[in-house]
Formats: sequence, structure tokens, C-alpha cells
Amino acid sequence: MLRTILPVGIGTLICLLIVEAGIRVVYRIRNARVEYVMIPYMLRHFGAVPPWVDGLRILDPDDELIWQGRPHARQTYLDLFCPMRSEEERKALLSRFSPTVPDEFKNNPTWTVSFNSAGFRDDEFPATRSPDSIRIITLGDSWTFGHNVAMDQSYPKRLQVMLRSEFPNKKIEVLNLAMLTYTSHEGLKLLQRKALAFQPDIVLIGYSMNDASIAGWHDRDVFVPKTWRFSLRRFISENSEIYKLAAYLNQLGKFDAVTMGDTIKAASDQNADFLFESWVSADALEAKDYERLESKVRVPPAEYEQNIREMIRLVREHKAVPILLHNDLRPGSPYQSALQRISRAENVTLVDNCDLIGKERQRMEADLEHQLGLQPAVPTANPTAGKIDVVFRVRMDHSAVSRGMFIVGPYPEIGDNVPNKVAMFDDGTHGDQKAGDNVWSYTASFSPGRKIFYVYTNSGTEGKWENLDLPKIRSLVVPVSGNTIYRPIETFGQIYLQADGFHTNSAGYQVMAQAVRDAVIQTEEFQSLVHRGESTVPGPAMR
Repeated sequence: MLRTILPVGIGTLICLLIVEAGIRVVYRIRNARVEYVMIPYMLRHFGAVPPWVDGLRILDPDDELIWQGRPHARQTYLDLFCPMRSEEERKALLSRFSPTVPDEFKNNPTWTVSFNSAGFRDDEFPATRSPDSIRIITLGDSWTFGHNVAMDQSYPKRLQVMLRSEFPNKKIEVLNLAMLTYTSHEGLKLLQRKALAFQPDIVLIGYSMNDASIAGWHDRDVFVPKTWRFSLRRFISENSEIYKLAAYLNQLGKFDAVTMGDTIKAASDQNADFLFESWVSADALEAKDYERLESKVRVPPAEYEQNIREMIRLVREHKAVPILLHNDLRPGSPYQSALQRISRAENVTLVDNCDLIGKERQRMEADLEHQLGLQPAVPTANPTAGKIDVVFRVRMDHSAVSRGMFIVGPYPEIGDNVPNKVAMFDDGTHGDQKAGDNVWSYTASFSPGRKIFYVYTNSGTEGKWENLDLPKIRSLVVPVSGNTIYRPIETFGQIYLQADGFHTNSAGYQVMAQAVRDAVIQTEEFQSLVHRGESTVPGPAMR
């Protein structure tokens, strides 16, 4: 029996090894031809992730820090935060084996990520610190990392350029230690393990967006050191391409398709079990919701506050100055409130980029209204008793409109979640202010104080989620009082000052850099370092 089984077993093993090697060769050839890694963005779960993309990853797992950048790794990404015919088309891009980019997306924005020898997105860090240098460390998540933009457009690089331009005779260093998806949990560990060893004079701390993520678990329970034990099953699952491919093919049939209608309905219903896997949870959740969702939040508000306070204590203990940043697009979150409270109690400067970008967006919207000559007239009396008329307005900048523009949301007033049903107007009626100007409008009446979720579609088939605007649900809160409300003029396929559903864009990072620059130069520490060695000249005291 052994004489029979042994050759069969050896032959089977050899065949498996040949198949394993063949798959690896095919993946390597495929990935060598990849010019851009496509980021299609999804409203909810991405579905099964193809195993061949593992060879394109530039991050290595870490038990305590989720992951770290792979030293000297480099990759270029292509953003697909843009209109598409359907969500199925987006999913197809994710699982696409061909390394080429479809022609219709070749002009989309791209951005390159490259890591230094320490695994951070920055130039090589100095081997030693010069005694006369002024060193600023930036800690944070993807906002500080510079998601969606080239490295020189990230706020830390722009901050360094500004300061060096203003103080050309000073050796100013801004070291970027931010990493994608980090929360204050990982930020505190990074500060303890690496950041303080750089002997900073000022530390910029920017966490909150990922802390508030509804992931279904706490970082403190997941990202902890683990005792290594050999497991054959784990070894095979982590290292066998045959196993990974089989698992991927198995998952393809099990993934439940989720329509835009399902997602937008869940957002309006505050369906927490659905939303914790959804990219719209940030817009759907209110501050009060974090109490009932405490078990699903990556870092609960109370723990977040403890982490930030401990970071401040450690920075000050090492004779450096902390500055807090609120990098998020959601005003009114409990994390914003926590930072405001900490700023007052600890006497730490807070740069609220959420507020700054919100104000800049309002300015842009007002400029667009003025440019198009569509500033709302004196509000008319509300014709619907107990409700407020809301005029939705969307501009078609580059896309053609063959059949018409439509608005939809899970409310009877705007289609009751039936897409391509409620038509908008560009004929001077239904709230439209100027016929034929390519700004489409629609008026609907809602109860005061209600939060409304909606999306736009362009010339799709009624009842089908076709020709969607963006993988992003738009929202508004109806005022509690007033007359007819004109929404700011939105643009199909674009959200002002946003590169995707969660991050600002290059213009927003410039706003951030300017605000942080102002905060840095106003600190006594920076002024002392800048004027170090200069003779004292009597003059008015700096406030």
C-alpha cells in the first residue's frame, strides 16, 4: 500500500507545487504590467478582494499598528470617484484581471505613494538631529498622510515649504509620520515607539475620522501583540496562492449584491447593523448614536479623549509643544467636541479643519451662485402648511444629458427610492431659476428639522440604478423654520473640496497647511527657536 500511495502523494505534491509556481508567475507578469492601481470606491462592502492584488500592496501587517509602510515601496493610484453606469461596473473594476485601465477612466486623477527607508511617506529622515534645527513631527491618519494627492501636495510638505520660505536662514524640518487608517490608538503607540525618538520641538496630532468608524470592533481588542504559534492551516492560508484563489472564487458566489437603494434606505433608517459595513455611516450617524453603537466603534469617544490627553502629556514630558488638529468632514461629532474640550482644559491650540473647510466650501458655493447669476431671490412664503420647500439644484459641468436629470431618495417627495423617476427641470419651472443654463432644479416639501439623504442620476432607466452620480450619498438637514430654501448649486460627479467620500482634495490640504502654519508660528516655542541666538532688541511684547 505504501508503494502505491507514496508515489501518488509525491506526484500530487509535485503537481500542486507546479500549479502554485505557475499562479505566482502569472500574477507577477500581470502585476509587472500594472501602471496604475485602480481605486473604484464603493458605497458599502467591496466584496471579495482578488488575490493577485497582494503583490501590489505597499503595507506590511503589524500586530499593534495595523500595518506599516514597506521601506522604499512605491505605487501609483488612479481615483475612480466619478460617475458610472452602475455599482456592478465599479465591482467589475475591482475584480478586473487585465492590468490596463479602461479608456473612459484614463484621464482620472492619479497620485503616487513612495515610502522612505523608515516606511513613512516622506523624504529620507536625517540620521541625526542638528542642534540648530527646528523639528516638527506630524502624526495622523490619511488626511496627514495625504490621501488622493502627491506627496508635495500633502499638508506636512506644504507646511515645510511655507516655513522654509518665511525663515530661509533657519533649518526647519517637518517629518510626516502619518499612516492610512490609523486611529488615536495606533497614534499613541507610534508616539511611544518611534515619534518621540526624533526629538521634536512641536508635535501636530491629527486623529478622529478613523476613531469614529463603525467597524464592529475596538482597536484595543484587535491590534495587540500576539504570541506566535505555528499553525499549518494559517501557514497555508497566508502563503498558498492556490488556497487564496480558491477562497476568492468561493466568496464570489456568496457576496450579496447591495444596491444604492439598500444603502440610502439604511442611512435614512439609521440601520446600525447595515451601516457598520457602509461608507455612508459618517453622514448618517449623529453624536447621540455613538452611545448605542459603542461596541462597534473603533475607538469610543471616552477612550479617544484618554488617548489624546495621554499623547499631550507625553509630548510635554519630552519638552515639546502639542497642537491638535480635527481632520474630518463631519461637524458636530463627539470627537470634535472632545477635541474642543481638551483644547480648553489643556490649553492646547486646536486647528479645526472641519470648520475651516466647511467655511471655504460655503465661499465656493456663493462664488458659483454669483458666477452663474443664480443667487436666490427674496424667499417666498411657504405654500405648504407645516413644511418647508427645498429647491435642489445640480449643475452639469461636463457630462451630457440625453434624457434628463433625476433626483431620488427614500421619501415619497423624491421618488420613494425609485431611481430615474423624479425628473428635474431646466426650463424655468419647479424652482429652476433660468431656463437652458444646464443647472437642473426640483422643489420638494419636507418637515422642518428632517435629515434628507439623496443622490442624482443622469438619463437612466426608471427603476434601475443606472448612471449614478458618485459613490457617495448627499445629505441635508431641513431648517426648523423659514420659507423656501435653495440648496447650494451642486455639481454632478463632484463634491466641492473633496477628493472622495471621506477626504479633502488638494485645495483643502492647502487650506489646512495655511491654518497649521499660522498656529505653529504663534507658539512661544517656535518664536523662541526662530530667534535663538539673536541679540535682544527692546520692543513690544509678543502676544
